[in-house]
Amino acid sequence: MAFFQKNLTQNSLKTFAVATLAAAVALASACSSDDPDQGSALSTTPLSGVAIDGYLAGATVYLDISDNGERNAGEPFAITDKDGFFTTAKDGITDYCASDATVAQTRHCLRTTELGAEVVMRAYGGFDLFTGEPFNGSLSTRITVENGEVANKMISPLTSILTDVTDATERQNILEAYGLVESDLDQDFLTDGGFNANRVNTAITFHKIVTILANVFDEEFEAFGTESGFPDSSNGWIYKAIADQVLVLGDLKGLSLVDLSTALTAVYDAVHAETQALYEADEDLSFVSFDGTMAIANAVKIVALVDSAIPSGTLFSDVPSRIIGVEMVVKKIVDGESTAQIDAAIAEAENTSSALYAALDAARDIDFSALTSINYNQAHNFDDIDVSGATPLTALADKQLFITHAQDLDGVSGSAHFFFDSDELVTSGTLDVCLKYDDSNDERVEETEGTLVNGTWFAINNNRLILTLEGSIDITLINKGLDDDGNAKYSLSYGGDALSWISNNSKGLLSSSDSGFELDQPTTNEGCVTLLTPQL
Repeated sequence: MAFFQKNLTQNSLKTFAVATLAAAVALASACSSDDPDQGSALSTTPLSGVAIDGYLAGATVYLDISDNGERNAGEPFAITDKDGFFTTAKDGITDYCASDATVAQTRHCLRTTELGAEVVMRAYGGFDLFTGEPFNGSLSTRITVENGEVANKMISPLTSILTDVTDATERQNILEAYGLVESDLDQDFLTDGGFNANRVNTAITFHKIVTILANVFDEEFEAFGTESGFPDSSNGWIYKAIADQVLVLGDLKGLSLVDLSTALTAVYDAVHAETQALYEADEDLSFVSFDGTMAIANAVKIVALVDSAIPSGTLFSDVPSRIIGVEMVVKKIVDGESTAQIDAAIAEAENTSSALYAALDAARDIDFSALTSINYNQAHNFDDIDVSGATPLTALADKQLFITHAQDLDGVSGSAHFFFDSDELVTSGTLDVCLKYDDSNDERVEETEGTLVNGTWFAINNNRLILTLEGSIDITLINKGLDDDGNAKYSLSYGGDALSWISNNSKGLLSSSDSGFELDQPTTNEGCVTLLTPQL
């Protein structure tokens, strides 16, 4: 399955994002000897830490031993847990690499052989615990792997900006420009003990600039994540280009709007030139230049917004809602909203006394998609951003869930029937899924009338699960409550994009004892076809 294998790298998942489960169908139907998810059988050294933008649950953390920005065969990897941690849980005690770890727990174990040299550790995918939405980006840090444990490593925008800065003096100059020291890189700045408003402000500023610019490169230049020699994402290149500008200009936040625009234009141009060089080196690729003026202008606005939303005196308790407010604007930018809509959203988000933050603070669980769909140019309220009517995704042993996606404007339709089991932890376990998928407009994607796929799951909270299908496809399942017709709404996100699904069962999630619900669990693809066909 060489085609699907190459296209399961981070950014290229966008090729299959609308499919959500289609890549799992491909994996269930074939296998590859060069599957990067096979890992290393000689792993001996545990590496532990946490991925932070907000906390990134269900993200893939791996050692980029080849230092090419993409996860290759044999490079050790793990999936972050419900709190964004890997190898060792947030409690500092639970060891996911322990000999008695459950199958679900071992997904969070990252080990490697002794490398005896520096290596880049990268994180991508998963979803942000603050927004509950897919994390569409990447983070990195440079570490030294020697014999013994590498513990408590932070992977954050602060470490990412320094990943490719190997000169000690240059590292020091970048840190000093933002009032930071090396020890700040080891601080979990989203905990009360490690919180510092300047750390949070700097980290969010860096990553939101990267998100906006990377959206241009990763969308316009499809070679990222799909062609040999290209990294999975342009994120790493952008972080490096920002570091180069900081070395010359100091704290970018202290620049005038004109000078900041000039600096970010230089960042864009540097990545654009690097992209062009790789395209031109490949005779099979055709490079078409793309103007990043609008993205640069929006990135300038975001720098100012972060300073307004997360100023130096920000309280720790206010940080989650402020980060959500900033991310709401960034989402509108990457979704291509109009300048008027973006500016109206910024006006709301930069006012820390606005109704936006009151609503975010009051909500029990944020429906981020409802938040980003608000038209801030019109009279509006925040009544729909709080998830309501959701059946908790808890105690899943012997539970079943059937969901459908009606054919949309892209020609995509499908259904999925989940069979859950749980281990002794109750919050994790194994599952089997019957999948039906059709994309009438894309011949590259495998279609099926019914395929049986197995995997594992673990709960982030009552409304969110991370599913790992066929050992490598990581999907977020989110319960979004009830729609206007009383149907249960679910979101399945894969590769940084989300797709809405509906359950036609009044409760959404049912146990095997509920009357009238399908009880027979198929053991073959043919059984899945029989199960799914009558229900469409």
